[in-house]
Amino acid sequence: MTASDQLEQPQQIEETLDETLYDPPGEFTPMQDHFLRRLRDLAHKREEFMGQENQDPLEHKLLARTIYATLMDCVGEGVGDQAHAILGDGQVIGRS
Repeated sequence: MTASDQLEQPQQIEETLDETLYDPPGEFTPMQDHFLRRLRDLAHKREEFMGQENQDPLEHKLLARTIYATLMDCVGEGVGDQAHAILGDGQVIGRS
């Protein structure tokens, strides 16, 4: 038995997309889709963080900066409107 025989075969990962946040798959370039998915994941992390009793100020600052940077990546790729929809209407992400 060789080492390659011992490796597990890759499994398909099922992803749950909130189709209301942006257009159906295929409407975006791979880079646009990457940044929108990343922003969605960061927004979920922020929701979880805000629900914690003991919030670390440094962690909050780093999360805010990461969200802002990813938002700017989305804007640079031409999907700023979709990015703002993910973050919520009228929400301002400032630099911390």
